[in-house]
Amino acid sequence: MKLVIFGATGAAGRPLIEQAVAAGHEVAAVARDPSRIGLRHERLRAVQGDVTDAASVASAIEGNEGVISAVGPSKGTPPGTLISGALRHILEGMRRHGVRRLVLTSGLMVGEARGAGIVQRLALRVFRRMNAALYRDKVLAEWLVRESDREWVIVRPPLFDLRAPRGAWRMGEDLDVKMGTMSAADVAGALLQAVDEERFLRKAVELSY
Repeated sequence: MKLVIFGATGAAGRPLIEQAVAAGHEVAAVARDPSRIGLRHERLRAVQGDVTDAASVASAIEGNEGVISAVGPSKGTPPGTLISGALRHILEGMRRHGVRRLVLTSGLMVGEARGAGIVQRLALRVFRRMNAALYRDKVLAEWLVRESDREWVIVRPPLFDLRAPRGAWRMGEDLDVKMGTMSAADVAGALLQAVDEERFLRKAVELSY
């Protein structure tokens, strides 16, 4: 599949690019500074683009078959409307160029976590209050995706970082999620799984070990 990846220089974006080209996808990795992509491959194009600019987003999407958004605020940057704003431009660009498949990276903080235990749900409530602006941004982004006519999948991972990957995870609706931190590389693998498998279409799925 010809994939365009937004948030390509983020924690999940980098392993996502590596795994996507290894799996045989043709990848357009979008970044404000393409030199930061830091990977060269015959199936990889580093594309200059800014998710806050609708024209550059649409240009990056043209000619592709699927979109993965791993957009999020940089470390130390206060959240605002970056994720939802990016999704507005992404959806507009997808409609303009007839691209159907979309995977959005959201978070466990969104949704009811019906499969989680009482302690986990309480922890999520506390986390939402401590990160209210980020929570509102992700809720709005998910709403925009759900209201669209695209073939979408919303993936809700827990916190993730650059720890060593396990190479295995669980993904589905109403999981009995664990609140621990995941490897960004495993999150990337789950995002690619969501692109490829029809059973996740138009579902918000949680991610956990």
